[in-house]
Amino acid sequence: MWPHPPSEEGAQNDTEMNKHGRTQKITKEKQKATGTGSVYFCGSSKLLYPKLSYQIRGAIFTVYKTLGPYHKESVYANALAEELKKRKIPFKKEESIDIVYENKNVGVYRPDFLIDDKIVIELKAAEILPKNDEKQLSYYLGGTTYRLGFLVNFGARNGVDIRRRIVGYENK
Repeated sequence: MWPHPPSEEGAQNDTEMNKHGRTQKITKEKQKATGTGSVYFCGSSKLLYPKLSYQIRGAIFTVYKTLGPYHKESVYANALAEELKKRKIPFKKEESIDIVYENKNVGVYRPDFLIDDKIVIELKAAEILPKNDEKQLSYYLGGTTYRLGFLVNFGARNGVDIRRRIVGYENK
């Protein structure tokens, strides 16, 4: 039996099982507006960085609601940076992340956003995301100390698509 996730500051919530067998929380407001919700770590009622994740998702939805589809990735990146500033969410845009092997720098990754030194965000604006784009976020997470990332596609047919990935997170 899957646990019922905690509520987000008084919002009424429903849960459903997503195609990956994870419990998915859907707030009534988000379900009506976008048909999406937060994906929980498999079998867990704990969400990694729940408040920050919620704030980021709100900023992403606001950008999409304001701009709509059909813009270039750079337009969404600039708008998201403005929205994060407005919400006072600390971030770095296109900051380099060193990949270290045996105390030696062996490479560099440059994701679109690093949020509060906790979450990696990679933006796309494509109608269909190829597997390479999903792998890109996995490389960022697997090769660094970051554990949580969002792959955000503003070009999806049915609104903004946010794919949440966790690497190496132990539910404690």
